[in-house]
Amino acid sequence: MIKHANILVFAAALLLASCGAPSRSVVKSEGQAAEASAFDYAHTLNLNDFKGQTHLAFMHDAVRPAMVELATDGYEVCSPADVQTAYDASNKKVQGKITKNFGGIANVKKIVKAMQGTTVTLATLPQEIRKVDAKASIYDMANFIGLACGGGVRINYDENNYGLNVHYDVTEERSGRSYGVGPTRGANDASDKEYLTDLQAYVTANQENLGEFYKTMFQSLLNSDASNIGKIEEEGQTLITDFLSVFTAEQARNLMDDEVTPHWDAALMEVTLLAAFHAGQDEIKLYYNDPQTQKTSFTNKTRKQTPCEVPEKMQAATLADYWQFSRNITDPKNCKRSGINITKREFRQLGEDLTTYMTENHPEVVAQLRTATGMRATETNVLKGLSYVLVSDKAPRSYTATKVRAITSAWTEFLGTITEESASITEWIESK
Repeated sequence: MIKHANILVFAAALLLASCGAPSRSVVKSEGQAAEASAFDYAHTLNLNDFKGQTHLAFMHDAVRPAMVELATDGYEVCSPADVQTAYDASNKKVQGKITKNFGGIANVKKIVKAMQGTTVTLATLPQEIRKVDAKASIYDMANFIGLACGGGVRINYDENNYGLNVHYDVTEERSGRSYGVGPTRGANDASDKEYLTDLQAYVTANQENLGEFYKTMFQSLLNSDASNIGKIEEEGQTLITDFLSVFTAEQARNLMDDEVTPHWDAALMEVTLLAAFHAGQDEIKLYYNDPQTQKTSFTNKTRKQTPCEVPEKMQAATLADYWQFSRNITDPKNCKRSGINITKREFRQLGEDLTTYMTENHPEVVAQLRTATGMRATETNVLKGLSYVLVSDKAPRSYTATKVRAITSAWTEFLGTITEESASITEWIESK
């Protein structure tokens, strides 16, 4: 059973990872090469050094203790030069926020210079900023300073792809921000909506190589092995890095109590797998709960989201519709919250349909998948079943190499089939 590890485990994890000095790599930020010294974090882990255990075990034994250490003991505020380097290595969205909300990078550097060398934590940094500039946007600026100064855990997937997981608290589940860096883009804290938009663009344009994308995803989650990432197009590498970064964020939050159950992390994974089906559709059709009628239908039309009120304007369905604002529109404290898990009933209904279709038309593929994954025959949604296999207190800490290959092979065949037959599946769902 997965439980919180003692902080001493982190020291052993660092020795295992041999990552006292992270590998330096040149990243691109909107077409510009960033300095090699960007994001040279003291707390750096190489995922591939942890082969032989699941991603959940890696999170439990290495990543989570490092996050707790940073939240408790803190880190030193870096130099203005380090802040400039981080700014140059970030994407335009991050840079734009600095320009719009922080008075520009020069102002951030001025504030950092006054704090340089001070030991801070995610809890104390905002007030340190306020001492220097009472008018500063202290919480958002703290996140960027944490990103620039190593206030998080860097996870390397290969020399060009890594995640930066900044300012995660010990128990506060709303804390933390994860940034992905890939060959096509500098550091960016991709939102669910951004990720789903990029996912749709990638899967619809790269159907022939989706197997490598999903192979990398499964090997990373089953075996902490991202070594296949170089076989994916550069856009796909950045996308899988964003997936792993967001998944890391959600698993970090999942590990903040004594129970691990499928939640936001599982939702992200299940919808990413559903993208294989949508990749083959001529137009996106999915299950959607209309906030006007409160009825769910399989449709190509949705409403443009509006927080805290019932939306009116219609639009073509996209994968971003799996992300929604809270449906509790009358609660001012929560109505602007959002996420993929809000649409769980809808995406799991599609997962159940895909399982039924595949069981009726390709029973050998489903049987192979169930056997390889160790999933009971009564599970009516194999995607949901996978969530409970990978994201649970009872999840295995490791799989044999043979088992990893079997599970990966079974799932890539399943996903490849639903891509190829997506038109037939769409017609089948509509005829029910």
